[in-house]
Amino acid sequence: MYNNVFYNTDGYHFYDYRLWYIHGNDTLLNDIIEAMEYDIHKAYTKYETSDIAVLKTLGKSGRFKDATLLESFKKTTKKDILDFIYYSSFYASSYYGINSLIVKYADWVLLNCPVSYGEFLKPQKMPPPILNSKKLRSFIKQKYWRTICLPTWVMMKNRWLKTDELNWLLQ
Repeated sequence: MYNNVFYNTDGYHFYDYRLWYIHGNDTLLNDIIEAMEYDIHKAYTKYETSDIAVLKTLGKSGRFKDATLLESFKKTTKKDILDFIYYSSFYASSYYGINSLIVKYADWVLLNCPVSYGEFLKPQKMPPPILNSKKLRSFIKQKYWRTICLPTWVMMKNRWLKTDELNWLLQ
């Protein structure tokens, strides 16, 4: 959220970056995400009768598969917005400055909601033998294989995994 300032459909900022620098915490983040969720749902009602072609584009994969961009606005949850925030914060150079939330969020949805490393590696409440669970490995393989495993190196458990180790993890 640092240096990435989004504004709503009415042209007002969701937050002042100076406020975030001084008072940034989970409560403030939750309030910002709720305001963003409201704005995206408001955009759905604003554009539901629109003839703009891009709003009728179907998602090919990801969390909004087989839903139009407009339908994805209606289905958006706080978790989707938080994942978008993770993505925009991780790839911050694409989002520096003041941006329209609805435009950047729509771009993210049209890209099939790519996963950032921040979202993938955020702390999980799981028991210690995490790497020995076949169910977990299967879940990771299904959800993140194409997005996260194409790079040669991935950070896990405070050390870098090589591709062959990652392949073992995802067997």
